Amino acid sequence: MAAFESDDQESLRETVRKLPSDLQRLVEKRLQLFALTVSDAISDAMTRILFTVMALLIFGVVLLLIVFAVSFYLGALFNDLPLGFLVTAMPLMLIGVLLVLRKPDRVYMNTRRHILDNLYRWVSQKDHQTPTP
Repeated sequence: MAAFESDDQESLRETVRKLPSDLQRLVEKRLQLFALTVSDAISDAMTRILFTVMALLIFGVVLLLIVFAVSFYLGALFNDLPLGFLVTAMPLMLIGVLLVLRKPDRVYMNTRRHILDNLYRWVSQKDHQTPTP
């Protein structure tokens, strides 16, 4: 019976001796997991931003080509090319003036709040999906 107690005490001493190094490794692994999680979130956000910018750029080019096509069509219809461009530009100019008069600061703040709310919601969903070791 004394041999079993001696083995238990020796095992306990060995476990207590290894405890600081185990805790240090645990903290290091947690920090590595946190760094990987943050880098994954940043990478995902950058990918979404890049995809959105590219989609908006393509949409803008397509819209520009459509405006040119309509301008040329109306110019041919009226037998006056500048008149076709003028007729096409007037609604766009009206939209631009309305956007400027609608207080761009408020539009900026609403857009910023919307983006930040969506980012916060996305990060919170990612936090709930992160596995714990």
